[in-house]
Amino acid sequence: MRELVLMRFCYGPYGTFGQLIAPNRELVLWTVEQPWRNNESNVSCIPEGRYSVEPYTSPKFGEVFILEGPGVRKFAAEGVRWGILIHAANRATELKGCIAPGLKLGALGGEWAVLSSKKALAQLKEYVGEEQWTLRITSGRISELD
Repeated sequence: MRELVLMRFCYGPYGTFGQLIAPNRELVLWTVEQPWRNNESNVSCIPEGRYSVEPYTSPKFGEVFILEGPGVRKFAAEGVRWGILIHAANRATELKGCIAPGLKLGALGGEWAVLSSKKALAQLKEYVGEEQWTLRITSGRISELD
């Protein structure tokens, strides 16, 4: 099973930013998430760890990806977060605990953001195809993967 790494490098009050990196850097995308708020539903990024990811058709976002892993389930379950997606968005304020990819970092409306999110999501879909894959979320310096 293919594994991609989300290397978070900024846990800030206005968002969590990282790079989504495929093996051998075949694909490198920027990411934005909500700030860390103790894994609270709809307002926090999810904890670091390993997650199983698969294609999913969202009624709101269309063809995206859905995660399952430590404390996160695909569908409603008592006591755990559920429905965490990777979908197109630009700013942390547009997310409810999900992850959004982008082609570069920038700012929109005075907020730090990822840019060209729809194009980035299309690149991710093309790279992983319809298969299930693993997302390892960690923090550190991006150069640690070189």
